[in-house]
Amino acid sequence: MRLRNRVNTSYGQLNSLLDSMAQDELSKQENIIQLKNELAELYQDDEFLSKDTMGQLVRTSLRMLEKYPVRNRLRSKPVLT
Repeated sequence: MRLRNRVNTSYGQLNSLLDSMAQDELSKQENIIQLKNELAELYQDDEFLSKDTMGQLVRTSLRMLEKYPVRNRLRSKPVLT
């Protein structure tokens, strides 16, 4: 909840940063592929699979805070033992 509030209050600065990140090569392609697959699995959402940069992945992950609030996500997923 706190992170979502920070995202909302610093939207302009964060948006500029994410735009820059989306244009720069911040990681190796193999790391981006691994991360987007893991995020898609974690959130059970294929939206990550179409992303090509770390900036796009971070932006999508932040959007997931609205779509899947952490408290709801923790309650809805069974704990594996």
